[in-house]
Amino acid sequence: MSRVAYVNGHYLPMHQAMVHVEDRGYQFGDAVYEVCEVREGRLIDERRHLARLERSLDELQIRAPMSPTAIGIVLREVIARNRIRYGIVYLQVGRGVARRAQGFQMRVLYNDAVRAPVEVEKELRAEFVDQDLLFRESDFISLHVPLLPGTRHLISRENIRKMKPTAFLINTARGPVVDEAALAEALEKKIIAGAALDVYEHEPKVHPALVARKDVILSPHIASASVDTRTKMAVMAVENVVAFFEGRRPPNALNADALGLK
Repeated sequence: MSRVAYVNGHYLPMHQAMVHVEDRGYQFGDAVYEVCEVREGRLIDERRHLARLERSLDELQIRAPMSPTAIGIVLREVIARNRIRYGIVYLQVGRGVARRAQGFQMRVLYNDAVRAPVEVEKELRAEFVDQDLLFRESDFISLHVPLLPGTRHLISRENIRKMKPTAFLINTARGPVVDEAALAEALEKKIIAGAALDVYEHEPKVHPALVARKDVILSPHIASASVDTRTKMAVMAVENVVAFFEGRRPPNALNADALGLK
């Protein structure tokens, strides 16, 4: 098996990758924290329709507090009935989200190429399930996968149809993991309840059918965007460049052996 490097969401043969400083957000401890915060914010927003209600104010469509459009699903009420299931695809990256789900007393389901150690499952109270079951049973599905041939369009028309009509999809991983045309169609037909996207299939373009929808929350790829995290990313990049030109091994190089540096 040839050696590969993971660069910008893709696996490349080492001889093609040359020297790359890892820039994938989840490799930065602080970025994991930032992205998890955004995901949990999206979760609450989707359940309580906050963005939609704010939009109704902007459009001067103020409705009675108990109107159908204003009534969200209060998490504690659903939790009390033991109904909330948080489906995490790729737990290796999604552990921070799983930890935060405990704060909402959610049942965590996960699917990954490699099952997590028993002690990790116990810590996170996470249950390993096959992908079909995760799609069928989850109230929220949170995507954490890298973009690989096997994950492109993981959220396909077929898999979306397995989801509950009350389910929400959250993607802050890689845009092409979601078939946006299939997602727009599913939302139009009310096959699922809503989606929150921070990344896009043809970024920076967004599928036009998603832009105006009130059951979709869109953000411009900013899940890791905080002053602290972005500053640390910039400093890390500079440190690696300086090390390279000083003849030292760049601390975050994926294939430093190819440079013959120590």
